[in-house]
This record gives sequence, structure tokens and C-alpha cells, in this order.
Amino acid sequence: MRRRKIKGRGFVVHCYADPRKDRLYLVGRLEDGRSFAAVDGKWRPSLHIFERDGDRARNALSSVKYEAGSPTLESFDGREKLLRLVFFRHRDYNDARSRLEQAAIPSPNGDLKPPDAYFILNHIKGSVELDGGTRLGRFVDLVFPDPQISPTDESKVSLKVASIDIETDVDDGTILAAAMSLGGTGLVRVLAEAPDDPGEGVFFHPSETSLLSAFLQDIRKADPDVLTGWNFLDFDFPQLAQRCAFHRLPFAISRSGDEAKFFRP
Repeated sequence: MRRRKIKGRGFVVHCYADPRKDRLYLVGRLEDGRSFAAVDGKWRPSLHIFERDGDRARNALSSVKYEAGSPTLESFDGREKLLRLVFFRHRDYNDARSRLEQAAIPSPNGDLKPPDAYFILNHIKGSVELDGGTRLGRFVDLVFPDPQISPTDESKVSLKVASIDIETDVDDGTILAAAMSLGGTGLVRVLAEAPDDPGEGVFFHPSETSLLSAFLQDIRKADPDVLTGWNFLDFDFPQLAQRCAFHRLPFAISRSGDEAKFFRP
């Protein structure tokens, strides 16, 4: 398949690592409104240690495959140099973290998730410039298989932000209504018998299962970049996940169609 080369700017909404393929994925939206996914196949996880711990680290990591670069960073107080250890596989990175901890060798950024460290090391604050071949995607409009990724302070990206709100029964948690507002338009789905004149944008359902199924489809169809709302993370999101699990409905609200999960802090 012939790939069309594109150079454009976008905003990264989410970044995550695939430990199985040792790749990093960045997903977001371009200035022209298309959603994108960029794959960095050259990415390697890394962490820093203090230069004074170099010899001890070499002993602790004798069976781990990695490369140690020259000291390029300093501690916050400027008194110590830092060594960057780059690992060839994600499993080596996890193994190294465990071995360094057992050897009581501190790592200033050892508690950072690899995608967060990637952003910091590459000075990415959200806006990026992508330069490389592209292909059409299944779950996003455009895929950059292995582009040149550069930070930029300037991007005119309009993210699609959906505001979610639900109302529940205080006794059993049943979702009585679910509403979404996006781009100046909104809809409400209500667990009740439909009146003679329901009104524009208001839909009535005979069961909670029917309401949830339709509302999840609404979210997928809207394809928002950001889900938000009053107390969304502490109440609405986990409650939607819980009620879907109760009815054995896949909590599929993502572009990929995979089931979303809520991880309590």
C-alpha cells in the first residue's frame, strides 16, 4: 500500500506503551480535525540513576541488556550528574527497576510511567509536529507508522470535548437518566415511559439496559477526545462502568470498541 507523506501539527490526547511490541503510541487530533495515531517504533524505555551509583548499578544489572549514556542531566540541586540507562525491551526495563530497588539504588525518575518520561525527555507538552508516511486507520482517521515527532508550541487544534452527566436512584444505583453535551448540541436519555410529546433531543427507554446500550453508542458516534463533567471521574464514569457490568454489557466507549476499565486511585 502506497503511503502518503504528510507534515502536520496536532495535539496528543493520550500516550501509551505496548510492552509486547516495545512500541510507543501517541493518539490525538490534527489541526484539520482528523483523529490520528502515531507509532514510535524506535522508542526505548529508560530511567536515570546518579552517576555515583554507576558501578553498583552495573553489578545489579549484570544480566540485563541495556546501554548507559554519558551524563547529560543533573539533579535538581545541581550537585550530582545523572546517568541515563536505555533498555532494549520493556521487560528489561521492568526487571531493572526491580533489581535497582532491591540493591537500594535510587532512580530520580524511576516512578514515572515510560510515556510520561518520553514526554519530558522530548520536551513534548501536548502539541506536536508529525512528519512521515501515513495510511488510513481502522479506529482513527490517519495512522503515522513511524514519523518524525517534534514538539511545537503552536497548534490550532480543536479537541472534541463531551460533557457527561447521569442521574441515579439513591437506593439501588439504577441510572435514571444520562445526558451528553458536545459542540453546542446535546441529548438526554431517560428511563421512563415516553410522553406524547418527548421534545427534541430527549429519548425514553423502557429499561436501564436499553438506555445504557444507546448511550454508549452515542459516545462512540460522537468520537470525543475528552470526556468530562461535574464529578465525572469520582461518580459518573465508575457508575456507568458498574451498571454495565451489572447488566453484563460491554463498557465499550472507545474508538477501538474495546471495553473500558475504571481504575480506582
